Amino acid sequence: MLVYMKKLNELWIPLGLILANLIYKGLFIGSNSVAADEPFSIWVAQMDVPSIIDFLATGNNPPLFEIILHYWSEVFGLSAESIRMPSLIFSCASVFMIYQLCLKHINSKTGIIASVIFIFSNYHILFAHEARSYSMIGMLSLISVYFFLNLIKDENKHFEKRNLVLFTLTNTLIIYCHYFGIFIILSEVLFIILSPNLLKKNWRVFTISICLTIIFYLPNIVVLYNRFIDSSQNGTWVKPPSLNGIYNMIRQLSNQPVVAVLSILSLGLAFGKLLFKGDYKNSSITRKFIVFWFFFIFFFMFCISFVIPMFIGRYLMVAAISFPILLAIASTYIVKNKNLKLIIPGILCLLFAFTSNPNETNKRDSKSAIKKVKELKTNNSIVYLCPSWFDLNFAYHFDLDVFSKINNKGSKTELHKALKQIGVFPIWSNKQINTDSLNKYERIIYLDAAADFSFPKNGINRMLENEMQKTNTFHFDEIYDVIVYQHK
Repeated sequence: MLVYMKKLNELWIPLGLILANLIYKGLFIGSNSVAADEPFSIWVAQMDVPSIIDFLATGNNPPLFEIILHYWSEVFGLSAESIRMPSLIFSCASVFMIYQLCLKHINSKTGIIASVIFIFSNYHILFAHEARSYSMIGMLSLISVYFFLNLIKDENKHFEKRNLVLFTLTNTLIIYCHYFGIFIILSEVLFIILSPNLLKKNWRVFTISICLTIIFYLPNIVVLYNRFIDSSQNGTWVKPPSLNGIYNMIRQLSNQPVVAVLSILSLGLAFGKLLFKGDYKNSSITRKFIVFWFFFIFFFMFCISFVIPMFIGRYLMVAAISFPILLAIASTYIVKNKNLKLIIPGILCLLFAFTSNPNETNKRDSKSAIKKVKELKTNNSIVYLCPSWFDLNFAYHFDLDVFSKINNKGSKTELHKALKQIGVFPIWSNKQINTDSLNKYERIIYLDAAADFSFPKNGINRMLENEMQKTNTFHFDEIYDVIVYQHK
């Protein structure tokens, strides 16, 4: 009877957590505008698969997520709700893996606490609502760690080959999903190297796994090398972090400042007790690795960002996905009394729940800005967009049929032709404005999507103000301005 009840709990608890995650994060999946880099992924996903691979080889995105999105969109279309559904599914798979990882390698209570924190994390809600690869890389990171722990802990040789195959396959998929997935593999390798007993026991199986992963990744390894060289030589769009960036990131992972303070306090108390009591050597391999996983990637990315900036929320997903488990472990370790043991984790879970927002904004209301342009535009008007890469975002919300007019090689020629036919011109500088032609139009509409950030010396507003009269400005969220100019 007890065995039956245990199996029933192992079934219903994860199903309940998955359902809670699905409902809570699915309620407002289409609420935010499709914005930022989402239109790029959707646009690329419309190509045929060989073209997706060829096109993305020239940029910063491996092809796995866009290939999945390609087949998904063929069946379910390009609406905001349908195109984001894979990310929600990956989020549900993540909550399942958090619970399963804790159930097998720690205990079920830690699994429930970590899962609740994950479900109510605004950070993870945003990525469940975004048609990008970050929710997927979080899921794959958890799967990789699950099989990693299986390999180094399981004594049953019967399962070793299965774990090896699944571990190798997952790590291959990770770096085909996002280049920063390599940090997961690096943390696993370093953890083994820094643990002499584990290295002696597992060096052979991990050597095989790493060699196979490299072999499977050979088709994309030159691209990875080129992207690393380009980023190290030319830098990235991300700015180097400040010293308060560490707190700001923990704050981002913790919903609100009060939760961040309690999270930091819980981690501090747990580590203080660990050092004071000398329990580290007696801690389980799982707990040691979870601590190493988060702090190694977190601080490694922070330090390297002073040379190659990368310390921003989305890129830290490979570390952030472990944060709910780390908090669950720390909060349950502080108090050992059975009657009081769950007070701190209970408070943490309640705070995450009360400060959570299932309709968390992405601060990119491009849909409303473009809707305003559509209202203002007449047959005798012209529209300028800056930055020029905002063309995909604009086309998605302005006319989905125009957005979908691309060729199979990743060229925007057809898209820009279609936009020009309706009087819309993506530009990056005032040099692309023909001032002589402005007299042909009654109204000039300029959509400024943080143009000064992307192209600081674009001079577009200055030129239009010299040539025409500004009659109205409409501001949307943090970065969009729709500015209307007419003849003086």
